[in-house]
Amino acid sequence: MSLKKPSLVPVPFIKRLVRGAGLAAATSAAAAAIIIGPLSGRYAKALTVFAAVAALISFGPQKYFDAQFALIWPAVLSGQLAVLIILTQVLRHASLGPNRPATVTA
Repeated sequence: MSLKKPSLVPVPFIKRLVRGAGLAAATSAAAAAIIIGPLSGRYAKALTVFAAVAALISFGPQKYFDAQFALIWPAVLSGQLAVLIILTQVLRHASLGPNRPATVTA
């Protein structure tokens, strides 16, 4: 009798989220954030963060243990880099305050 290693996230939850409904929710959140401006307000930032976190279901660190990682590593690393950049920008913009524009200095 072999014991299964416990998972941090229940597998049925991940399978349900990866299917059509979860993919549609992540895609629609990303589209809505793009349309209203990803950093334009509280709800836009929430949509942006939700879309970024939802992307980690497909590109998260669990993919390092995938049998096909040698074939998918460019997608995994670029997806994780994109999420990191998105979350950094949301946090950076949040620290500027609600009425101060984000400026880029060269």
